Amino acid sequence: MTDPIIAHLSTLTRYLDSAAACEILAISNDTLYRRIADGSIGYHRSGRKYLFSPAHLTKYIEDRTYTPPK
Repeated sequence: MTDPIIAHLSTLTRYLDSAAACEILAISNDTLYRRIADGSIGYHRSGRKYLFSPAHLTKYIEDRTYTPPK
């Protein structure tokens, strides 16, 4: 079963700004910047803006998804 958030991210083709990333990940701006600082979420910089590819966000979600053992 595919996660609906990951399914939505797979349809996106452009980079997202920090506000959109926070909305998709359901985290605050402060949490997003902590994840950037600790290296757990990938990003690109354009001047002072942080930009996130759908692949960065998908990897972040997948790395934190628990799958119970069978």
